[in-house]
Amino acid sequence: MNKYKGHPGAKIRDLREQRGWTQTQVAEFTGYSRVYINNLERGRVPNPNVNIIKKLATLFSLTVEQIWK
Repeated sequence: MNKYKGHPGAKIRDLREQRGWTQTQVAEFTGYSRVYINNLERGRVPNPNVNIIKKLATLFSLTVEQIWK
């Protein structure tokens, strides 16, 4: 069973925390605000922009598909 239920937010938070990174660090890498990253992690961004997902996949050395699973 997939604990992330089709939204990447919780997975992104878990990946970030596993690496000891802050939301601010992720925001700086992606070019998005810390508030946006926070909202994304909390599932408050219902349809995340594909560009942010691509940047996060690169940051975490994953594919876009792996971010969504």
